[in-house]
Order: sequence, then C-alpha cells, then structure tokens
Amino acid sequence: MPLLSITIANYRGIGDQQVLEFARPDSKTAGSGLTVLVGPNNSGKSTVLRAISGMFSGDKEFVADSEDRRGDSFPHISVDFEVREEKKKIETTVIGKSAYLQKTGDLADADNWCRYVPARRPWRDRFNRHIGYQRENYERDVERNRRSDEFYVDLQFGAMLHEIERDEQSKAHYLSVLRYIEPSIIDFWVDRTHGQDFLAFESVSGFAHRAGIVGEGVQNIFRLCDALIHQKESEVLLVDEPELSLHPQSQRRLYKLLAQRAVDRQIVASTHSVHFVDWAHIRSGTKVYRANLAQGIGNTFSSLSQKTISNITAIADADIRNKRAFDVLAKEIFFSRGCVLVEGYEDAHLLQKYLADESKASIEIFGYGSGGADGIIAWLSASHDLHIPAVGLFDGDSKGDTALAKARKLFKDTKTIMLLQLPTPDIRDKHKLAPDCKTETEEIEKEGVFTKHWVLKEKYRKEMKALVGEMATFLRANEDVPPVAGRP
Repeated sequence: MPLLSITIANYRGIGDQQVLEFARPDSKTAGSGLTVLVGPNNSGKSTVLRAISGMFSGDKEFVADSEDRRGDSFPHISVDFEVREEKKKIETTVIGKSAYLQKTGDLADADNWCRYVPARRPWRDRFNRHIGYQRENYERDVERNRRSDEFYVDLQFGAMLHEIERDEQSKAHYLSVLRYIEPSIIDFWVDRTHGQDFLAFESVSGFAHRAGIVGEGVQNIFRLCDALIHQKESEVLLVDEPELSLHPQSQRRLYKLLAQRAVDRQIVASTHSVHFVDWAHIRSGTKVYRANLAQGIGNTFSSLSQKTISNITAIADADIRNKRAFDVLAKEIFFSRGCVLVEGYEDAHLLQKYLADESKASIEIFGYGSGGADGIIAWLSASHDLHIPAVGLFDGDSKGDTALAKARKLFKDTKTIMLLQLPTPDIRDKHKLAPDCKTETEEIEKEGVFTKHWVLKEKYRKEMKALVGEMATFLRANEDVPPVAGRP
C-alpha cells in the first residue's frame, strides 16, 4: 500500500500548491522507501507530516483551525496512494466557511494507515498500568488527543511498555532495537513506588535509573523503538525530528535502522541532522526534499533531479580521492542557507583562512572542495535544484575557463547562482618539481593568489577583498555577530 504523493495548498505556512512524491520500497535496497524532509525551522517539514497523518486518521473530516488557513483561503490537501497496485485518492472539500473539511474519495482504504511519531515525544513517566490495554485503542486515542492539543503528553505509553515486558519474545525484539541505538542500556522493566508505576532501566554502570529523570534523548529512544518494532509493512511511519537530544553516534545508528526498514516499507522523516542523509541511499531511491521559506509565497519544497544525482555520484566514482564527496561535510549542501563552491581542498582551506584572518564576512565554504572545475558545476546544479544560493568560484586556468563558460550557459537566467573566477590560474603558487619528482624548485609553474606558504600576495589583496565582498553581498553574509550586552 505505497503512498505515492501529497498535494498541499493554503495550509499553515504552505501557500502556493506544493507536490511531494514519496520514495517507494523495492524490497531489496536499503533506503529505497525512505523520504527525508530537510530545511530551516518554520519551513513546513512538520506541516507535511501532520497533513499526511490527518488525511489517514480514519476520521471523515480534516480539521483546519483558523491558524491553519491562509487568510480567506481554506486548505486543499489531496493524497494519492495504491492498494494492491490500484491507484486511490482522498482529498479535502470545503463546506461553506466551516473549519471541518470533508474528506472525499477512497476513505475506506485509508483508515489508520499511518504511524506518527511527533517531535515532542515525552510521556508522564509515572502511570498506572493497564493490563490488556489494546494497542489499537492507544494509537487512536493518542492521535486524537494530539490533534486537539499539540502539547499532549499521554499516560498510557508506560502501559504499552508493560505489555511488551510481559511477553518474552516482544521484549527481546524491543531490547535488540533499543540497545542497538543506545548500547549503554542493558534492560528495562516497569517498577512501582508510592502507588504508581514507572519505567526503570539498567545501564552498563550496573545501576537502575528512572526513565523520567534522565535526559530527553533516552525518553525519545524508548518512543522511537516502540514505533519501529510495531510498524507493519502496510503502514507509513512518519517521524518528526528523530535526532532530538540524541548523541551523534546514536543518530547514525538510528538512521541505519530506518534505512534498513525502508527496504520493504515507507518511512517519511523530517530532520535537521546530516546523519539522516546518505548519498548512497539517494542514489538507490531515497528522496530528499529541501523545504524553503520563499518571500511572498510561503513554504516550498524541492528535490534533486536524477541528472544532478548522477553527476554528483560520478564525481566520487571517477576518483577514489573524491569519496569524501559523500561524507558529512558534503551532506551539508542540503542544510545550507548559501555557500561558495571551489575546485579543491586547498581552495577551500586557503579561502577559509583568508576569511578568518582578513574578512568579517561569515561565508560558508562547501566541503573540501567540489572535486574539480566540472565538480563545481555538479554542485551548482544541486544548489539550483534545492533553491539554495550558491557561488561558483573557478580557477583562472584553461579548465576553469572552459567550466566557467559552460556554467554561464547552464545558469544564465538563475538568480540564485553567482559565477566568479580567481585572477590567477590557481589558488596558490605551484612550483616545478625537481628531477627527483619529490621536492619543489623555486620556479613557479602556475601562479596563485597565495604563495606556497599560504601568504596572500600584496598585489592581489585589493582583488581578493572585492571578490569576497561580492560573494558576501550575494549570500547576505555581511552581518556582524550581535555584541554582548554591556560590552563596548
């Protein structure tokens, strides 16, 4: 029962119609059923998850509070999905001026089809257990309470864990997932004090801890594990900011779990963490949408074209040294507010050093470089696809000239792309090698803006200042850090 797409207009921060198509699991490839939403705060990521959850809630109405509307315009949401390879559709219909929108279409096929884990995941850690409390009732009650109060904190989650603890097989499964994400947890159980139950767990320290008085990260893990082990293949799992309060190592482990489960089921996650984006999985079918807040429009969503994905992955495939194109720094492109793309790692390091030493501009330099002049074009295409401002800074040699000319044709009408070139063939002086091919002579083979000792040449100081000024203005990176109150 794959979720195909969702169309949203005039809902919360989303004004103009936005269409998102979802990754479909292929039953063999990790991450093939995973869709990831990234972007700044207040850019609409959670809105998409709430809309999906609301459409598949099992209710006949979709509630659009006055705060959810765009002025006098009521929301319109439609979802396309499949049931046994037959296409189905549900959508909202406005009835007068009522906040209660009618759902029309194939409602019988869309009843309680999602499992939603919101960003706020705490629970009242002292509770009264309910033996035999039905999970189906719990899921329905929690969802309805959350729709009426987004700050809702439930009392029943402990009862769900108590049911897991009472079943040996379920507990073993739950613990395997729990301990994979957080290896310091050894065991858990429901304990009791002052007439109330509470969740306790044992850590590698050998001591018992009450879950309600440890960090939120541990509480989040318990919530996430429950959702993971109970997701059916026919359900879509919606997870809002799974990384909250988790150590980076736990984030990476959790992402691996999500990607592995997305082999044969669909997962949609919103995130601010680079650890929940993986280029290998993107190549294999994972969809990543970048949310942006566009002036006069509202929230917009964009994703990489297949051509851009192929061009970027080719950078790493062509040269073993460019495998770093897939590491954490390269994944920052999805989260950037605007960056400068340079050819190689020396360009990146020298430009960063110059900015630190001689400029106040807070300019983001992408990764370790782009993997050459053609690499800049590939990453510019990614920035263009994701609607992220970017500057391409090419070397002043023949390869740079050729790539720059190509980039000017590709991006000639693109306002979010700026193309610049160094006044020299390379970022620093490259000297001829001695006959032993190991040491450098004093003869300069390619001139740079900097000497081989990374010192800026005085004759290029004015040009570098102007170049950086252009980039900073374009990327709006001229803002000074606000002063500390009371300091001169």
